[in-house]
Amino acid sequence: SIGGPLYLLGERAFNFYTPNIAKLNLTNLGIIIRPYSIFSHPNSLAGYLLIVLVIQKWSKPIKALISVAIVLTFSKAAILTLIFLQIKNIKILRKTIVVALLAGLLPLLVIFTNINYIPGDSFLTRAYMGYPTLEIIKQNFFTGTGLRAFIPSLAKHLSPSYLSHSSLQPVHSLPLLMLSELGIFGLVLLATIIKKSENPLLIQILFVVALTGAVDHYWWTLPQNQLILILALALISHRHSRAGGNLYKSNAKNK
Repeated sequence: SIGGPLYLLGERAFNFYTPNIAKLNLTNLGIIIRPYSIFSHPNSLAGYLLIVLVIQKWSKPIKALISVAIVLTFSKAAILTLIFLQIKNIKILRKTIVVALLAGLLPLLVIFTNINYIPGDSFLTRAYMGYPTLEIIKQNFFTGTGLRAFIPSLAKHLSPSYLSHSSLQPVHSLPLLMLSELGIFGLVLLATIIKKSENPLLIQILFVVALTGAVDHYWWTLPQNQLILILALALISHRHSRAGGNLYKSNAKNK
C-alpha cells in the first residue's frame, strides 16, 4: 500500500495484520500480501489487467509487462485465462466460454452430494453459498430478483446466527449471480447475444469474463471492473463502426 494521493483513487491502507487481507504462503520465502493496487481485491485487479491486455494496441514489451503483473497478482483464474488467451481460434474460445459458464454452476453440486463442510476451506465456503442461492433462483426463476437485489434476498435466507459481514456477499459465481438477478429470461437473452457474436475481440472479452467469472463475482459487482468492461465494449463498437464506415466509403469509390 503506497498511500497518500492514491487513497482518492480507491487505495486503502492495510498491512500484514489487517483482517481478511489476501495473503500467499511461499513456503521458504514466507507469507506475503498479494498486490491490491487501487482495487478491493487482487483478483479484481487481475481481471482488470486481462481486459486491458485484450483491448490495448501497445508493443510486445508492454504486453509482457501487463502479463507479468497478472501473474504477480497470484489469481489462479486470471493466470489460467492468460494462458488460454494464447488460443486464437474463435470456435475454441466460444466453446470454452460455454464450458466456463457451466463450471460456474458447480457450487450447486455440493447441495446434491455428501461433501462434508470444512471450516476455512475456501472452495467449500464459497460452494455452500449455493444453498441460499438455489432458493433465491427457485423463487425468482423467470424474472430474477432484479439488479443489486441479491444481497437483500440472501439476508432473508440466512439464519440470524449466520448473518455477518463475511456471509452477506454475492455468490462467487457469475452465472449463478446473473441467474439470480436476471432470471432465466435475462440469461437466455445474454446467451443469444454471445452466440451471435462474431467479432474476435468481443469473443476474447467474453472469454475473459466467463472464465474468471466462473469463480468470482467482481464483473457484476465492483465499479472498476464494470467500468473497464463498459469501456472495452465501447471501444469494440467504435472500431467496428469505423471499419464498417471505411468499407462503405471504399465501395462508394469503386462505384
